[in-house]
Amino acid sequence: MDVFDRCRSEVITGQFLDVSVQARGIADVDAIAIHDAAGTLTLRRAHDGWTIVQREGFPADFAKVKAFVVQALELRIGQVEPITAGDRARLALLPPGKGQGAGTLVEFEAAGGKPLGAMIVGAKYFKRQPADPATTPADGRFVMVPGDPGTAYVVADPLEQATSASAAWIDATGFALGKI
Repeated sequence: MDVFDRCRSEVITGQFLDVSVQARGIADVDAIAIHDAAGTLTLRRAHDGWTIVQREGFPADFAKVKAFVVQALELRIGQVEPITAGDRARLALLPPGKGQGAGTLVEFEAAGGKPLGAMIVGAKYFKRQPADPATTPADGRFVMVPGDPGTAYVVADPLEQATSASAAWIDATGFALGKI
């Protein structure tokens, strides 16, 4: 039986984000910081939308930001496993900057820098072993809450947007070219 066949039907409440965020969703989130081996990317709410701090306030794609926050709010756990330090490295659940086996730390903040939640996004999860895991879309991801290093979660979302690559977040609306 597959992990996601046994997946709970209810949405995780308060597992990765503060329970109070559930009621208002993206309205409570003022900043998202994503730390991985490539660097750090901070998305911050501005008066006219979302911006990328490391790109001098260049506009971020609101639809992508909203979709990512909704994904984090609605993550479904397929499996919960106790893990050791060796497992954390194998599942890429070590904090960024810890070398081989480091994952991606995603932090959500409210106005004033109040932490709303955090998670380390680790290795891709596949129902069947693919020929090329690097290019094959995942069926889910291994995730860990930084305050609970002894527990890993397999979530039913590949969390592809969990990256510090600014190109994945830029609002390309202004780049649309017409016929010349």
